[in-house]
Amino acid sequence: MDPDILNQMTSRISELLADKLEAKGARLDKQIAFARRQLPARARKAGAVLIEAQQMAQAPQLAMKIDVDAVNSAHKVMELYLTEFDAEADKSRKRYNRWSAIAGQFLLVSGVMLGLLWWVEMI
Repeated sequence: MDPDILNQMTSRISELLADKLEAKGARLDKQIAFARRQLPARARKAGAVLIEAQQMAQAPQLAMKIDVDAVNSAHKVMELYLTEFDAEADKSRKRYNRWSAIAGQFLLVSGVMLGLLWWVEMI
């Protein structure tokens, strides 16, 4: 595989990671490590394939052994996920989950307190 084409592919994924997931890092492996928890399993695996291919492309002997089909499919998976990712919806979902957890804990503690008060008056 031509290293220039691979560099274009990885730079596109790197730009999408920086834009959509606000991943910090100068290299693709640092950005994927930064956004690891936000990526689904298939995207993490595709990112690992891209990172491995990028590392292999630096050595001319190893560059000939790169699986072009695997790299192309990994690029498609990453690009598809990152182009369809909606950052605003993700932030809204996280905010909703946080507030629902707080409300649930409040209800649980209130129920325990009321049960304790009711039990104390029964004795």
